[in-house]
Amino acid sequence: MKLALFDLDHTLIAFDSTMAWTRFLADRSILPQGADAVYLNCCRRYVAGSIDIRQLLLAGIAPLARFALPELR
Repeated sequence: MKLALFDLDHTLIAFDSTMAWTRFLADRSILPQGADAVYLNCCRRYVAGSIDIRQLLLAGIAPLARFALPELR
């Protein structure tokens, strides 16, 4: 599988793609309700300078860590 990533958020699309993805998964009960609030809190901490971009990205993907690779595929 090949994957290409682009700077989408507020550049190519007018929203935060990780937030949209988190809400999509929570709406389908794949992630718990409130997962978007946890991510939003991390976004606020990033803007305030208390976490760096790596920590923000980790917050976006951390909820998926409980799934085995075949499930994610």
